Amino acid sequence: CPEVASWMCCFGDLDEFGVTTLKIEDTDEKCALLVAHGGRTLYRSGREFASMDTDIGCGALMGIEERGYAKDICSQPAWRTDVVPYTEPSDCPVSIADVAPDMHLQLEWVHGMNTKQSRGSLSYTGSGDLVYPAGCLGIVMDLESRSQRYLNSHTDTITCLKVYIDEGLSNDNKSAGGNHSTDGAVPIPMTLIASGEAGKVPKVIIWTPGSRVEEPRVVTTLKGFHKEGISQVAWSPNGSMIVSVGGSGMHCVAVYDWRRRALLFTAPSCEFAVLGATWATDQRFVTCGHNHINFWTCETPCKEEEVAQKSELFFSRERGLFGKKSLNMPLLCVGGFGKLVVTGGATGHL
Repeated sequence: CPEVASWMCCFGDLDEFGVTTLKIEDTDEKCALLVAHGGRTLYRSGREFASMDTDIGCGALMGIEERGYAKDICSQPAWRTDVVPYTEPSDCPVSIADVAPDMHLQLEWVHGMNTKQSRGSLSYTGSGDLVYPAGCLGIVMDLESRSQRYLNSHTDTITCLKVYIDEGLSNDNKSAGGNHSTDGAVPIPMTLIASGEAGKVPKVIIWTPGSRVEEPRVVTTLKGFHKEGISQVAWSPNGSMIVSVGGSGMHCVAVYDWRRRALLFTAPSCEFAVLGATWATDQRFVTCGHNHINFWTCETPCKEEEVAQKSELFFSRERGLFGKKSLNMPLLCVGGFGKLVVTGGATGHL
């Protein structure tokens, strides 16, 4: 009946009976940390959102200013009233220029990468460069020249990053938004990168890695559905669709046709942390995490190559059952190989 179907969709499946659940404390400490950090959400206050999000944070900033500045409505500490007046310079210039000095900072090198906030975010491009996140930056490292290129379009910490390589389309096609091979001899497979971020109104940015003569470039931006961060993002096998997973609440999933910036499908996943997401085929994707795995199958009647051309899609969710022969454990990663799906469990088993 509709009531039961709605309840199952919104609140998840019934628990399995007679299945032993692996306790995290029974595994090693590193596994416990992986589960803990994978389920952590980077919440942002209104003030942080106003100062960090340059796109839509101005509205929040105006709301804060309308309530008044803290120095005007709050009692002041003694150091501000007794010490600050004596720290002002006694010799002030007669006139101060009304233009900023012609000085600029240029990023030279970034050490390290996001490991606690993101999982499986280190990948190769079609040309053999490394792509990974560090803070709010997407970094492309050229291993031959030992140089870095940067995408500085995110307004919060990058929490997930996935690469799509199209072997059939080279980056010599500039309409695809790619780079050119350095010697012009061998076409480099087109590389697209999808990265999601934390924040109150997070976004997924689709971008290209650039080349030695071209900086990374934003192709399109997807936002408006998720709140409080995006924990996972994954490309469909044909590169036409992207699935993203929210980082809080019911960890809602969203399927996009990124070329049209069309939101095709949304649904709640489960209350447990989602630690991995992948596509098995162009009509099925999988999410897994803390003591669960869900299989999402497209039920919209159409051919596989026509899926992304629809205005909306419907995916049914089927919960994977561990059964009595296996422990119900955290699944830390997942990979799709055609119609087969392989997961990595907390005990080290595949």
